[in-house]
Order: sequence, then C-alpha cells, then structure tokens
Amino acid sequence: MTASAMQRFGGRFVILVLAAASLAVLVTSFAYRLEHPHMAEHVQPRAQMPAGMGQGGGPNMAHIQELMGSLQNDPNNREVLLELGNDFLRMQAWDRAGTFFEKARALDPKDPAALSGLAMVRFQRKEYGSAADLFRKMVELDASNYGARYNLGVLQKFFLDQEAEGNAVLKAIADDPTVPANLQDSARQQLERNIGE
Repeated sequence: MTASAMQRFGGRFVILVLAAASLAVLVTSFAYRLEHPHMAEHVQPRAQMPAGMGQGGGPNMAHIQELMGSLQNDPNNREVLLELGNDFLRMQAWDRAGTFFEKARALDPKDPAALSGLAMVRFQRKEYGSAADLFRKMVELDASNYGARYNLGVLQKFFLDQEAEGNAVLKAIADDPTVPANLQDSARQQLERNIGE
C-alpha cells in the first residue's frame, strides 16, 4: 500500500470512528430521555441572539473567548457570568457551567437565573438533593416560579424517594389555573407515570 493510500485510509478511518461515536452518543442520549422523566429548563426568550452564537444557537469558541476576555476587565459582570454558564450548560460542560453560575450566585444569592442554572448543573451531575434544595430556594423566593416548582416535584417523585411529596407538588401545578397550560399538561403526565418508567 502506498503512502497516499495509507493517508486516505487513515482519514476515512478517523471519520468513520467519529461518525460511530456521534451516533452512539445520539442513541444513548435518546434512550436515556425515554427512560427518565425530563427536567424542564425555563429559559426566557431573548429579543436578539448575541453576536458570536453558532448557527444552531449554540456557542462558538470565539464568542466564549470574547466573553472570557470581558471577564478579565470586569470579573463581577453578572450578565457575562450567566451567559458563560448557559453556554457551557448547552455544551454539557457541567463543571465549567457550575463555576460561572456559582460566581454569579455569589454576587446575588437570590438571582433566579444563577440558581436555576446551578440547579440544572447539579441535576446533570446526579446531585439530586442539592438540585432540589436550589429549586426549593427558588420557590421560596418566588412562589410563581412554576418551572422551579415542576422540577422540584419531578426530583422528589423520581429521584429522591419522596413520591408523595413530589405528587403533591405536581398535583398543585396541574390544578392551578394560573400555571401555563403546557406546564399543567406536563405535570399531569408526570403524575400518571410510575417510578421506574
């Protein structure tokens, strides 16, 4: 086999391995979502997508580097800390996301965006008790935070062996006419699910 044929084979092999790995991640992620109740992340829509965001809405490295540079000038910029936390959350870089949400929370311990982001990080790291504590804190700060109430109910029912408490939270959401209809429907679906489904 010639050197150029070896290079073509090596390049194809790398592409094949990457494609197989991507397919495996996609399949296992889909299977996990089917087997486990989902956590809802309440995201407020932005009027305009920030500069530097990737085509699919995900962050790109130039955008992250720009944000990191702005933190060097102003390390207590809460908006930048939250944006970086959300960028790393979307990238599933839980530890990095957690670092930025923790810094934002240190600036304002009652900031719902920092608490929510940190709760999602803790959930993804399977720190369910800590995630529930953060959602509980969010509900204490704002009883109309229906996303936090819903997530707390799901955590209690399916992850913390607190089925009765979780069902009570989900039932309250399902029966509350002030809760958005889509969240009421999700709460009803979770009430109908059995643990382990």
